[in-house]
This record gives sequence, C-alpha cells and structure tokens, in this order.
Amino acid sequence: MTSNVARVIVLGCATALAAATPLSAVAQQDDPGTRTIAADVDGDGTLDRVTVRQLDDSTQTLTFEVAGRTVEVTTEGEGFAPLEQPRRVDVNSDGRDEVVLARAVGANTVTFDLWSYDPVRAKIFPVSTPDGARLDVFEGGGVNATSGYTCVDHPDTGARDFVTVNAYRTEAGTFDGERTTYSVDGDLARQTDRVEFTAVDEDDPVLATEPSSCGTV
Repeated sequence: MTSNVARVIVLGCATALAAATPLSAVAQQDDPGTRTIAADVDGDGTLDRVTVRQLDDSTQTLTFEVAGRTVEVTTEGEGFAPLEQPRRVDVNSDGRDEVVLARAVGANTVTFDLWSYDPVRAKIFPVSTPDGARLDVFEGGGVNATSGYTCVDHPDTGARDFVTVNAYRTEAGTFDGERTTYSVDGDLARQTDRVEFTAVDEDDPVLATEPSSCGTV
C-alpha cells in the first residue's frame, strides 16, 4: 500500500532526547506505593538512588539521593496500582542519566514525563519544550492507535536523537499520525524534525519504536 509522508523541518535546532532502557539496578521494594532504581543522574560515574513514591490519588514524589544529598520534587501522578517502575535513560549520550516517570496510566496508554537533574542548581526539573510545556511521551495505544518512543544514535557526531510516534488506525485499517524528533539540552527539548504520515501499514518503518535504544551508554 502506498503511504503519503510530509516532512516538516524545524531549523536551528540540534539533536537528542530520550526513552527507556532495561534497569541496571533495582532496590528491594518495601511497599507497593514505592519504586526504586539506580541511575547516574549527575554523571559522575556512580549510581545514585532514585525513588518514586505515591502520596495520594493525584500526586507522587521523585527523590534522588545524589552526591551526599537528598533532592526531591512533588509532581502529578495518578494513584494507579501497581506503581509504574521509573526508567533510567541517557537521552543525549552525555553520561548523565535522566528518569522517565509515569504520570498517568490509561486503559491502553501510559503518559510519561522526563526528569533531569541539574548538579549546579541541585534540583530536579521536568524536561520541557521552549514554550514551557512538559514534553509528553506516550506508550501503548491498544487496537486502534499506537504510540511509543525510540532513540537514534549518530556515531559520527556522538549525538542521540529522541523520537516519538503517535498514530491512529483509520477505517481502512491503515495508520495516520506523526513521528517527531527532539534535541535535548539539560531540561530543554527542542523539536528538530516532524514527519506527518497517512495510510501506512502497521509494519511500516515510520511506526517503528524501540525504547531500549534510549538506554545509557
């Protein structure tokens, strides 16, 4: 089947943001409302303790134990059970891990935020777009939609692109949607490329995602 693809280029932007990777270390969980992983959030070569804790039906805390200090942020989070495991990623191959954190869990789709630690300010920040909005990342979709994310490395430059895919199945059984590429610098994500597509089959490469490609390097 023929697909129709329109490319939108955003000039003046760089590369890379993130996705998920198999966790290298997981601490023993004390209760179903807490999840802990290990990640090198400040890039010093030492794994730090990262914990998410559900406070109530609508809020959760994200805590980093890093460089001898404890840094915490409170953010939105549905009271879903079991609590989603946070994911360790390195979205721009700079050696400093980010954390992918579930914000909402629907019947078929999970909505994630990406969080970054600034060792200079000793604070945790959500990765956001230039207009100040958080970068929403979706995974799942069910029978009639598909969403996901992947990373693309560029060995010649050492850069890494973060790519999201969001598409919906049409009455014809094909998919319409978009594939968007971002560049990240600290807690700022800039769109560098967007491909709009129509009438693609479910095995079309434009729909392909692989979260593990965003793992740490």
